Amino acid sequence: MRYVFLVGGTNLSLVAVLNSCSHPKLLIDKSFARDAQHQFQVILADNLEEALEVLNFDLPEIVILNVDDPQLFLEPVISALKNDSWMQNFGIIALYDRNSGNESRIYNQLTPLNVLTAMEYSDIPGNLLKHLKIIESNHQLLVKLELSRSGEAKTTGVFNIGNDSMAVPMYTGLAAQTLVQRGLIDSNRKRDLQIALAELVQNSIEHGHCGLDSTEKSAFLAQGGSLAELIRQKCEQDPILADMKVTLEWEITAERTRFYIRDQGPGFDVAGWLDRLKHRGPEALSGRGIRLARNLGGKLAYNRKGNVACLTIEHPSASGRTMPQGFEGEEIVLAHKGDVVFQQGEKSDHLYFIISGQYGVYHDGIPMNHLGPADVFMGEMSFLTNNIRTATVLCESAGRLVKINRRSFVKTLRLYPHYGFFLAKLMARKLSSDNEMRSKQVLDELTSQQGFGDFAL
Repeated sequence: MRYVFLVGGTNLSLVAVLNSCSHPKLLIDKSFARDAQHQFQVILADNLEEALEVLNFDLPEIVILNVDDPQLFLEPVISALKNDSWMQNFGIIALYDRNSGNESRIYNQLTPLNVLTAMEYSDIPGNLLKHLKIIESNHQLLVKLELSRSGEAKTTGVFNIGNDSMAVPMYTGLAAQTLVQRGLIDSNRKRDLQIALAELVQNSIEHGHCGLDSTEKSAFLAQGGSLAELIRQKCEQDPILADMKVTLEWEITAERTRFYIRDQGPGFDVAGWLDRLKHRGPEALSGRGIRLARNLGGKLAYNRKGNVACLTIEHPSASGRTMPQGFEGEEIVLAHKGDVVFQQGEKSDHLYFIISGQYGVYHDGIPMNHLGPADVFMGEMSFLTNNIRTATVLCESAGRLVKINRRSFVKTLRLYPHYGFFLAKLMARKLSSDNEMRSKQVLDELTSQQGFGDFAL
């Protein structure tokens, strides 16, 4: 049975819940009922046919997937998602039964899909809606339609994270996904990057803010408590601690990404840590975050005070999106830095699917935008309207493109009709983003005129 209901009235993000079990459904319903003012459109699908229909034709922004649902037969669903990269532009919250195994199996089962977090059934009432709000407020990181609106070569982002252990994987999953969506790292590396960042953020909360040591943690856990409960108790006892935030910030360039994890605590003995590393070698490194950072080929450094960690990840040139079904036999274009992909004024008889690389868009010689794998296509507007090219596109960092002519495009749409809906939705988002940018430009021009700067609009 498939049905839709609204939380709060107006449609914002579309959330698909794939579940047929009564107990998780009750917990999900209770979670949504806690905040009737927040607005979601929710589609529920409780069988395989409906689940595939929702994913193919409704194209939700968020999918809540019960991976331990015995009636849903997830293998065909997972297989369809893995084989079709166009159906991967959403974030997944995976629900699971602790009695069926730990959460690590979830990520192994769903790799390379965009699993933002795995949530045990008992955590649904307290955390599901909170996680949905995090995704909603950072939706642009799931389907990023622009890398920079100002022509800058560097893209930045930042999260301010409270002392909430349950929310940390969600934030770090979104941060890691920004690199996957841009084709800067392979999707198979995303989970390791997410865990490495989560461990570094968690260290900032546990040690930098709460001052926890292994003895205190072990004693609390031995009594049946959880780390999240221990941190929550400390925050309830100390209002100053409760207000502290960990800042997760990133800077993305074509060659590398730097993540900065900054806490508001007193720091730690960096000199002592470096001395142990010097005399004892790699075995002096403790902590899963540090080990994963090394496994990723990343470089981990700290400031002198010890309250800022910097994780640098180099981008392998082979990263990029996988090719969607239907276009496997099309021409692959190898673009090198400085190459002209197409010129303003040219006839538009094909469009490009972006596998990897970064590309600059210029109108009358003026830089207008940057494009990358997260934008999915380039040249689709003039292609679909049979107009000449309205801009020139130059390759800024080497990459690969799929050149698709009109006949192949129409043939593929007939084989995979949901692609048409996906493309329409993608273009609508781009137009909406362009309209917002133009509105801001007009407002800036008006307020910058003499006499206007003194008035608030």
